[in-house]
Amino acid sequence: MSFNLFLYYCAIFGAYAALSAAFISRLVTQSVTSELLQSVIDGALVGALISFAVGVLDTVWSTGKSDIKRLVIRSLGAGFVVFLVVFWEALRVRLLFVLLVSNFLF
Repeated sequence: MSFNLFLYYCAIFGAYAALSAAFISRLVTQSVTSELLQSVIDGALVGALISFAVGVLDTVWSTGKSDIKRLVIRSLGAGFVVFLVVFWEALRVRLLFVLLVSNFLF
């Protein structure tokens, strides 16, 4: 596979992962009343699913389809790490916004 084709597949996989993350986050956050928690979960799910999809594609491109164990470990590891990082950063940024900006606007 050429590099241009790899980039094309990364864009396609990432778009479908983001779309599925939007649907999953709406299902997960239906009962959540906190806007802060909803936005944090939305961001974390989008980041985790995109990194998982691109991780699967990268592993298949670099090692082939035969090494399923490596595929699962690398993809789930990337998804989990990105979920934690994005969850923490989205929570931090959203709290800073609420504490700093909201007090000046209202």
